[in-house]
Amino acid sequence: MQFKTVAFAVSDRSKWFAGVNSIRFILALVVLLGHADNPIAENLRNSDFVLAKYFGLLLSVSFVGVVAVIAFFIISGFVIHYPNKNGILSLGSFFISRYLRVLIPLIALKILGIPFDNPENAVVWSLYCE
Repeated sequence: MQFKTVAFAVSDRSKWFAGVNSIRFILALVVLLGHADNPIAENLRNSDFVLAKYFGLLLSVSFVGVVAVIAFFIISGFVIHYPNKNGILSLGSFFISRYLRVLIPLIALKILGIPFDNPENAVVWSLYCE
């Protein structure tokens, strides 16, 4: 009796770490919420009730964007470099894909910002760093 060997194609996704993109999404959401005003926290901080005041203080610092940005960049560095842990097969294609991924949104954002005197300059520093 002979057994036939069947090879199953293994997806690259199965070699990835589950939840990494979810963590990046949550961190980006924390950054977004850190930029927004929180009227509930403001009202609680101005309360005469001590417990409400402390809860308002806690709520007002719950979304610290700076920490989330740092964590996002650390995880993004991992995401960018992990697929190349055994070496980059083609340095040219690696840099072309990175430049296209970063430069196309940056150029589009700069063009769209021209009529508004480019207010995005203060917030696209991360694209310049890429």
